[in-house]
Amino acid sequence: MKTCANCGHTMNDQDVFCTNCGAMSLENTESPAAAPIATPEPTAAPTPEVAPTPAAPQGGGKGIGKVAILAAIAVVVLVVAVFGITGALKGGDDSFAGVQREFLLDSGVTYVEQLVDQYNAMTNLSTDITMTVETGVPEYDAYLDGTALRMGLETQRDAFALDATLQLMGSDVLHGVVALDDGMLTLAMPEITDNRYVLDLKQLIYENTGIEVTELALPELSKGTMTALLKSYFEVVIATATEDNVTVEKNQEIELPYLGETVKGTRYVFQPTAKDVENMLLRLADALEQDEDLREFVLSLAGNNLALVEVALNVEDLDATLQQSLDEAAASLRESAAEIGQDVADAGFTWTVGYADGRVCYQGLGLAGERDTYVYESAGKESQGRRDVVYMDYLPEEGEPAALLEVEYTKSGGAYSGTTTMKEWGEPILTMEYQDIDPEKLSPLGSAYGSYTFTIYDYGTEMTVEMNVEKSAGGGTDHVMTFTGDDFYSSTGFDGLTLRLHSTDKDATIQMPEGDEVDISSMTDDDLIELSMLIQNSLMESLSSVLSTTYE
Repeated sequence: MKTCANCGHTMNDQDVFCTNCGAMSLENTESPAAAPIATPEPTAAPTPEVAPTPAAPQGGGKGIGKVAILAAIAVVVLVVAVFGITGALKGGDDSFAGVQREFLLDSGVTYVEQLVDQYNAMTNLSTDITMTVETGVPEYDAYLDGTALRMGLETQRDAFALDATLQLMGSDVLHGVVALDDGMLTLAMPEITDNRYVLDLKQLIYENTGIEVTELALPELSKGTMTALLKSYFEVVIATATEDNVTVEKNQEIELPYLGETVKGTRYVFQPTAKDVENMLLRLADALEQDEDLREFVLSLAGNNLALVEVALNVEDLDATLQQSLDEAAASLRESAAEIGQDVADAGFTWTVGYADGRVCYQGLGLAGERDTYVYESAGKESQGRRDVVYMDYLPEEGEPAALLEVEYTKSGGAYSGTTTMKEWGEPILTMEYQDIDPEKLSPLGSAYGSYTFTIYDYGTEMTVEMNVEKSAGGGTDHVMTFTGDDFYSSTGFDGLTLRLHSTDKDATIQMPEGDEVDISSMTDDDLIELSMLIQNSLMESLSSVLSTTYE
């Protein structure tokens, strides 16, 4: 058991949200032996401080609790915000399930397909890149004039090559080539040594694990498999909505209170019974237990490296472990299906959808007889200016609803212009302004052409990043990023910094130098230290030579 840090309520160890106040709690305060949950940390933006969750009125709800029910499914509204930029209903199915299928599923499939396309593009890249930096400070820019990092870059699922040259004030000071092909890693620095240093990663893995690796490669993602899985599980859930538990009210005034507008259309109110929810969970349990496609998809991510992945995950048989995990999840769902269904029914859970002018304009999750708690609203036309917002409104006495995401944009042709703001309890943490962005037109580095301005808010300070992605007059593409703001100054001491990446439209220029091959795995620690000192001394000599020439 653990205790909610916000209200002091006793919680089960596995609970993510407090069943009393709804506050998120990922810490296990009374079970130190439990394995921590690994979560990726963002690298591009500082992590904002998480504001404490306001305490909700105390209640005597049983089971998973009213607030916990809403919190657990609030992710649906966030998914709506991400995927919900859709046009008119195409399929002609104007039922609740049909509207949600068009609004959520079709947009979600498109998003997955775009992610797979970007992944495949980044694993099949070949271009030359030149990176330069300016600070706006003459004393520093004098050194940066003629200073650049030139790179030839090639990426494939099973191979990688980088040919890089550091240029300082017009003179090359360091050149190196690193490549990975069929498990063989090669490093060459022709100005420092005539040797080429190689390391057979397959052999290294075999010596350390006893596993014979046939291929070292990133997984190959299949759009068809991923979208089929998404569709199958969506249908399991949406089948819960029937004529018996969905109320359809046509020609209704649909209020969009946050946006301050009212539209006329159809209102759907989905209120499942305890049996509806129980049957849905039982269907989900059956799907998990019988779904060979899901298990095979996860196994396919390991590719020919299944044995290596099993060692990394400390499991003897990944296939059997996956099946056991799915069976246990299915058993857990079956065991708790009736209780969860009753809790949802007792809480009076409702899902309201507003549909007007050929598209969804409102999605709201709430409890019967109360104001919707998690809400999505949309108003306006893309050609004239559209506004979308996701907000929380489960503590109206605390003040205005707390927006989580606000989007304002226009669309002309295939290009978007507008502003997206992410918020935490109504306060902005990240704002992105964009101009003439066409998601279908990408640079060699995978960025959509156009102009962006990112503003990051952290502890009362700001950092702004302006980025322009545009075709260069001399050919290729320029990615120009300018960093400013008080937070950037406090971190670097500069008022601003401009980073320019120029990528070509041609294949990368990479040439592995000739030389005697030296197996790194056969080198002693003293040999490795000697090589490191050789590289360091050579670099310092080159820098000293350039600087001394400059001051003569």
